Amino acid sequence: VKQYYFKTFKRNFNSIKEWPHKFDFIFALTWQLNEYDVWMADNEGDMGEMVKDLAIVWKRILKKTDEELGIDSEFTRPGVVCFLEKFKLTVESSYSDPPFRFRF
Repeated sequence: VKQYYFKTFKRNFNSIKEWPHKFDFIFALTWQLNEYDVWMADNEGDMGEMVKDLAIVWKRILKKTDEELGIDSEFTRPGVVCFLEKFKLTVESSYSDPPFRFRF
């Protein structure tokens, strides 16, 4: 079931044309995954692929300039990178076999 939601997310993400909206969309999903983290311990498998895909999407987003993303370079980008580093620690320290890898 959870993989279904992520596939829906990717389809919707890819349909968004403006980078600021893509940024908001991926940040909202990642924040929710971090806030409601039961999926890290209670999943039916294949969540490692979701984590890997999520990191790939973040790599694409973070390659864009602050201007392209419509974000502040002094506070927003450093804050988001800090959030992603903490998310990475949480995800990679959770129980999963094989372990989750979030390489953004």
